[in-house]
Amino acid sequence: MKMNEIKRIILITHNDLSVQAGNVTLICRRAEAMYDMFDIKTECIVTHPFPLPKHLVNGMDFKVLETNKSILHEINLFDPDMIVIYGISSFSKIDTIRKVGYQGEIYLDVQGAPEEMIDFKKGIDRFKEYPKFFIKKLMLKSALKKANGAFVVTDELKNYCIDLSKNEQKCRYIKIRCGLQNTLDIDTKIYFRNKYRKLLGIKDKDITFVFSGYRKPWQKIDEIIEIFKKIDATIHNAYFCFFCNLDEQFEKMLEIKFPKCNYCARLLSFSEYYEYLCACDVGFLVRDYLTTNKVAFPNKFSDYLTSGLLITMNDAISEPFRIAEKYKFPIINCNNWNSPEFIVNIRQLSNIRFADLNNYYEKCDLICDEELSYQKQINKQL
Repeated sequence: MKMNEIKRIILITHNDLSVQAGNVTLICRRAEAMYDMFDIKTECIVTHPFPLPKHLVNGMDFKVLETNKSILHEINLFDPDMIVIYGISSFSKIDTIRKVGYQGEIYLDVQGAPEEMIDFKKGIDRFKEYPKFFIKKLMLKSALKKANGAFVVTDELKNYCIDLSKNEQKCRYIKIRCGLQNTLDIDTKIYFRNKYRKLLGIKDKDITFVFSGYRKPWQKIDEIIEIFKKIDATIHNAYFCFFCNLDEQFEKMLEIKFPKCNYCARLLSFSEYYEYLCACDVGFLVRDYLTTNKVAFPNKFSDYLTSGLLITMNDAISEPFRIAEKYKFPIINCNNWNSPEFIVNIRQLSNIRFADLNNYYEKCDLICDEELSYQKQINKQL
């Protein structure tokens, strides 16, 4: 079934969708884009009594239904053209849905690999997770053989699923990256940049570095802080933003690490997210060379780009790095952050960007439009 033939989707998940995390952002942005483009309505069924998202998502409603009976009843009422299941622990719902005679298409929403369970564990904790990891991997393999298709975010993740299931022909893969529903035009970026730098007390010539995320293990916040400390010791006009979840211990640590108080720390709401990102200059996206990162497409790459930032990253996240190379987009490689060349590169690229900010914004917008726009990505699936 083609995307423009679908009118109703039910998405089933056991995951908590109330947090401001990348998986939730992808689900909501993709649903909004489908609604805006094709008037496709999505009903999201959460099978655990988590709090539901507080922000409105155009074309998407949320319900908590904990029993198979209530879920199957809702499927009969809503009569979806497609059912999408997100989260490996929910994949077993395929059998339940098929047993009651549902004839529509069932897709999996695969945003990452099961290796996420073990990649960031060490010692005995890693050993303890291995049985669960193998079970989750078998569950994904089984579901891929039963589903009509799967949404994936990168070519690497598609290949991972194909290798795992040996089921290339039956399962249709739809690649939709963690992208953007709307991009910020140049005038808006400049307006936000001026307004929010003033609010934060950032001077015009300050180079502002930002970490935005939820301080998950793969986001390497501890290493980023060490990089920021090195920058702080060598670049006199540096300012640092931590747009992330906070706690007392983390805030006290920042006070110690940055005694000049040339930083801010706050968790941004969805409504102010891009405004504050536009006030920054260099976004950090540091990752290790692990399966989890190889198959991933972080929302931050798209968010940093539409906000017009330089990006510090490496090719541990393969597809975003490939996009940057395709467009000859300047990347500050974080693999050599302990070398003098790293600071030199930051200075040079920051100066080039400052000298012609409009031109830099135009390069960002081109990539956002061609590679990250949900409208463009979904149209490719027609």
